Amino acid sequence: MNAIARFRVPILAAVVVAALGALGVGIVYPADAPPAEAFEPFVFIHAGDTELGRPDLKGTTERFAALAARANTIGPAFVLIAGDLLHDCDQEHLAAYEGVAKQFKMPVKVIRGNHDKADFYKKHFGADQYVYTFRNCDFICLDSEEPLDPDTSQWKWLDAALKDALAQKRTHVFAAIHHPFDAKSKIADLLAKGGVEAVLCGHTHTTKEVAMKGFTMYITPGTAKFRDGKGYAYRVFKVYKDRIEQELVPLEKEVRKAEL
Repeated sequence: MNAIARFRVPILAAVVVAALGALGVGIVYPADAPPAEAFEPFVFIHAGDTELGRPDLKGTTERFAALAARANTIGPAFVLIAGDLLHDCDQEHLAAYEGVAKQFKMPVKVIRGNHDKADFYKKHFGADQYVYTFRNCDFICLDSEEPLDPDTSQWKWLDAALKDALAQKRTHVFAAIHHPFDAKSKIADLLAKGGVEAVLCGHTHTTKEVAMKGFTMYITPGTAKFRDGKGYAYRVFKVYKDRIEQELVPLEKEVRKAEL
């Protein structure tokens, strides 16, 4: 589970952050974020909606547990779940989620989806927008249930996070947001200008890769249900200094430890 986020000011971006601070914009980092470190190749898993409880609690919990078992075999640095953690935000569904989440042998990062009620999510999962930095790569995690237009606070926060990534000379920049968006949208332009290379999404319960100007949007079906006949699946990303590789892996497929 994510801890409540805290603030820190990156040294190399002090000027940027100070200027944005005057506008009331802060960059949020999770309390369990690792210390700044040089880039080394790594593997992570992008999972779609777990949505425990729909179509049924037993089946969705079992498939979430299957994802944990696959992840433990593959051995990624972390797993990122792209929203809709629970179908109903109550103690029964939360207990089922927590029971599986503790089976993962690596950190599990999450973002908020449309089924994750704001107050419940913040109480049990932490910040709804934050930056997770791992081996000099930034994962900018957004809340697509909150307004994301040029005059909103989240837009200003995102703009600050992108500028900070540039100032810090991050090797790669990723964005995670539950709802996919159109290539002609303003958010697509901002992410492209900010140097984002991959956007990680869920929500549609489908498998898609959408090439946009400057980056690719990866939509992953998750373990709750699928709507395109392609089955339950997750993505394994391999991040190298000069490139990013990914593979869609069916949930039922036998796996082995990932090699770089």
